Amino acid sequence: MDKLKYIKLEQQDGSYSASIPLSVDAEHIDMEDGETLVNKINKKPYYYNSVADMKADTKLKAGDMAITEGYYEPNDSGSGEYVIVSTQDTSKHQELLNNGFYATLLLNETINPKQLGAKADGITNDSTFIQKAINLASNKYKVICNGNHAISSTLVFGTSLCNFESCGDIILLNDIDAFKIDNISGANININHITSTNIGNGIHILADTNIVASLNLNVGSILNTKKGIILESNNTKGIQYNKISWNSMYTTEHGILLKCGNNGNPWINENQFYGGRISSAIGIETQKGTEQTDRFNGNKFFNFGLEGISSIGIKLNYTQCNIFKNFRATESFTGSHWFSFNNCCEDVIKWESVRPGLTRTLFEFIGTNEFIHFIGFMRAGGVIISEEAVYQKNGWFDIKPLYQPQLSLYNNDRTIDSCYNGLFIRAGVDDNKTLTVILPDIMSNDSSVSGSLSPYLTYFFIGVLYKGGTINFVDGENNIIIGDSELTAHKLYMCIRYTISSGNAYQLIVLDTNYF
Repeated sequence: MDKLKYIKLEQQDGSYSASIPLSVDAEHIDMEDGETLVNKINKKPYYYNSVADMKADTKLKAGDMAITEGYYEPNDSGSGEYVIVSTQDTSKHQELLNNGFYATLLLNETINPKQLGAKADGITNDSTFIQKAINLASNKYKVICNGNHAISSTLVFGTSLCNFESCGDIILLNDIDAFKIDNISGANININHITSTNIGNGIHILADTNIVASLNLNVGSILNTKKGIILESNNTKGIQYNKISWNSMYTTEHGILLKCGNNGNPWINENQFYGGRISSAIGIETQKGTEQTDRFNGNKFFNFGLEGISSIGIKLNYTQCNIFKNFRATESFTGSHWFSFNNCCEDVIKWESVRPGLTRTLFEFIGTNEFIHFIGFMRAGGVIISEEAVYQKNGWFDIKPLYQPQLSLYNNDRTIDSCYNGLFIRAGVDDNKTLTVILPDIMSNDSSVSGSLSPYLTYFFIGVLYKGGTINFVDGENNIIIGDSELTAHKLYMCIRYTISSGNAYQLIVLDTNYF
């Protein structure tokens, strides 16, 4: 008998319609004596409160239609439409009936793991049902997970692109990655919330057999995992042209980790990240692979905040032309450095506001770093760089600090603890380089300036790390206030501003001759 191309069930009054899928063969539809195919199709579907009730009905035969009001009970979001067939099809979701027939779930545009047996109570392990929904969906249907799902194994997107949406919580029961995007491109994944008890990781994006590209990943929050989002490439494969956004991440080790493996020449380039708060030991880190020759490059991070950082805010290794734009950081930072650069070049750091603790070092430079651009400002207790500061090979800066900041311009763990309403600048300058520090205009007695600290600068500190080139402190009109000849390497100075009849004057005092 010919295979039916399309069978439609519809009430005459239009109150109900359903379609039998293309794969149903007419020979599998049982006919009663004298019954025609048209009469068979016009039969009403059978209704059940649950899948268990449907399975128990021995009257069902191949060709019948069944509708359940829920999977376990009515209105539990597990309702479904089924066609009864006589043969098993492992490519579809089927329920084995007590009489030996199979009820095949009919899918339209979406699939819900609750239709497959997930309970979504936040306690029962739903891993198998969610993974099955992802596999069934392939690139044809959208997976919608509503409710709170506990999982004990990683949910893997690894067969084809997928459209996935989680509206509730994903709760980790074991030390696993909650989700793994495994060597696929073009997926559209929306996850509301991932939560754990300081075990496991949030989302792992892996490229080791295929390139991962054109991914659109949106995350609400990741709470109490070890790592938030991991991008890992290996075996000369790469991760590129993806868009990742999040609202908040509270993790114990990393917020975002970009990691290249040790085989071949992997790469992680030209991805876009939109924040979102990060609270972790390390906010963002890149880790170089031993054979990697293509630097982490062209990645862009926008509008994110670093809070509660216990180690390093942004830790970069082997990067080039990455952009960190319009981020903010707060005084809740308790780690060693805000920024760490190891063999980096041409990265741009543009912050909205940073409030470092008074004893924190802002920058750490390891190896050879070239042309790192800093643009932005810091609030009370921090530095404002109103235009641009460029760190070139082995170190020099041209900055415009405003208000009463504290600044460490080079890697050293010594700072001034008592710099409460002064500016602290620690700097190094190489041979044939020039460091020009433009002192703020508000060092005059300007009562219109407001803030939590003194409205004008009365003193500031200068720590000279090394000096092979020239260091000058100038006013807003480029008049030299403290000249290069007054400064010597390895010394700590205090500069006091006082008022004389002709304007401001400055006195330079040596505090420590072996500071560095």
